[in-house]
Amino acid sequence: MRVIFCENYRKGGLDTFLNNLLNEWRDDCCLVINESHEGAEDLKNQFGNSVKLVNFFSRHNFIKPGSGILSRFSWLENIIKGILLLVSYPILLVQLLDFFKKNMHFSELMIVNGGFPGGESCNLAAIAWFLINRKRCIYNFHNNARPYRKFIGFFQYSCDRLLCRSIKSFVTVSRSCAQSVQVRSGLKNIPVEVVYNGISKPIIDAHNVFNLVDNITETARKKTIVMLGTFEERKGHEFLFSAMKKLPQYQLIVCGTGTQHEKKRIVELASGVENITLLGFRKDAQSIIATSDLLVVPSKENESFGLTIIEAMSLGTAVIATRVGGMVEVIEHEIDGILVNYGDVNSLCTYITNILEDKSYNQLLIDAARDSFKKKYSSTIMAQNYDKLF
Repeated sequence: MRVIFCENYRKGGLDTFLNNLLNEWRDDCCLVINESHEGAEDLKNQFGNSVKLVNFFSRHNFIKPGSGILSRFSWLENIIKGILLLVSYPILLVQLLDFFKKNMHFSELMIVNGGFPGGESCNLAAIAWFLINRKRCIYNFHNNARPYRKFIGFFQYSCDRLLCRSIKSFVTVSRSCAQSVQVRSGLKNIPVEVVYNGISKPIIDAHNVFNLVDNITETARKKTIVMLGTFEERKGHEFLFSAMKKLPQYQLIVCGTGTQHEKKRIVELASGVENITLLGFRKDAQSIIATSDLLVVPSKENESFGLTIIEAMSLGTAVIATRVGGMVEVIEHEIDGILVNYGDVNSLCTYITNILEDKSYNQLLIDAARDSFKKKYSSTIMAQNYDKLF
């Protein structure tokens, strides 16, 4: 049996990836994921015994981002995080060795990590798997690699070198993300494969969402823009909100969530802007995309792919995104979508207006996007590409 091992904490694009890959590999695949993940129960409910929830040691159980008194003293928080990081490695390694020893029926392993180094258990699972089975695994990461941290850089470098000996192939979701490993000397000159994300065409409940949109925009329905994503600063809410202040004739629906600090920041940014509605996290996000007139992905930085882009492509909703990371690989400017520079509010406003007011231009983008999705971004194509790596 093939096993996917993942450590994750927030609901988001990684859940979409896991859902689509599990659907393709459903007959002979198991997902092992931490039970503290926000979306763990949803995955369990959907895939049943194909999902195994685990509770390995994690420093995240001691310090949660953006909460607690330590968030006021960042220097102290960083010291404690560093200590917990060093302590976690030997504890996790022992736990993972025991886990794989008890699950010898697993035949192949694929690590799925949000970024790099990302979750410590992901890196140590690759090493433990090699020590137990003498097999190398596929290591998949979804966001840019980060430089070594002060004081523990040599330790992280050593772990990278050990990890490289346990990996059959590194793979990520865009060329931009693949290039990011160069910031870590322990990974330099390591070849990184690229497999673009893919999804199955969503099934939507348009009736309920039309009612939702109508309630938001009153009787005379305004044309609707949607933004989906966590409330992290890198997602670029400020940029899009600035544009909406200049476009009162349109309605923006924002779906997403974050820490208490992040939620407070987004509420403050949207305060007083009447054409912005915050909906929080939505399980029917794809339906909202399908029944909106435009998707905007205004990310500021560190956007490795942009799964919502291909969701919109499959659903027939035009897309505007920023020229950030892997999104420039997904969208061909003015062919199947629009790319703008982050912070260029006037350009963003112009393209929003052109798409929402020029039906023929809108339809050209939508038709080309549907064609791009069929050729490059279906979940079947994605799963076949991972099969080739195995």
